[in-house]
Amino acid sequence: EMGGGRGGAAADRDGQTRVTVRTASSEGRVEVVRAYIEGRPVDAKAICASKGETTFALPLVSGTNHVSFIAFDDRGAASNQATIEIDASSSPSSAKLGRPSVWVIAVGVSRYQHLLDRVTSLTPDVRARELARMQLPAAANDARGVAEAFSALAGGDGRFYARAHVKALVDDDTAKAPVTADDVRSALAELEKMAPEDTAIVLLAGHGFKPNAQSDMSFALGGAQLRPDGAGLYLNDAQSMKRDVIGWSDLSRALSRARGRVVVLLDAIA
Repeated sequence: EMGGGRGGAAADRDGQTRVTVRTASSEGRVEVVRAYIEGRPVDAKAICASKGETTFALPLVSGTNHVSFIAFDDRGAASNQATIEIDASSSPSSAKLGRPSVWVIAVGVSRYQHLLDRVTSLTPDVRARELARMQLPAAANDARGVAEAFSALAGGDGRFYARAHVKALVDDDTAKAPVTADDVRSALAELEKMAPEDTAIVLLAGHGFKPNAQSDMSFALGGAQLRPDGAGLYLNDAQSMKRDVIGWSDLSRALSRARGRVVVLLDAIA
């Protein structure tokens, strides 16, 4: 059981907000309370007692912050999540920050010319028909649309964002070169330059496949190929993995280095 709320939050001049959390366990003891902002872990406090109270100093950003707390007992069991909203728009630090920037990485892969290259059981007519069905003409347009929409929100004094850092990676019939997984990784690495008050929008529109039944879903780039049985991605060599696939672990690792808020839009179909 956890207690706290809006009344337990107080903004300081150092730009952090202090929130006091009270915990109690009817069975065993509370080992630790973890704090999250917008779903990202930011701090943890040891309790090591059946009940207790602790205060978190949270690095909020300008605007509304969704702050959550979860307590864990000595068996590793987690409590229900307790969430509060804290508006930091009028805090002393938000006046110093000015308008935030928006970072946009919009990946749209419409052209999948090689998906069936290794599927040898298909007749030429069936192969052509199935390959045509697997193209995604809307994906590249979605990426362009997201990039343009957020670009329009930045710039002049009346707009929410001061600057827009936009990278649109599209692969369709108008593209001069295919988008590779390294292109996407390089774009994601740029998010390390974000300020804490900035927002990132990451869109991946295209095909998603599981390399095999035991693997996590992966986002497929235009050079991806299915296995000969058609049941998963062909990833039997390091080159194809580096060039043709972004795994969710790749995405998670890159986003963990981003310092601001991150919104991920996944439109990946099999």
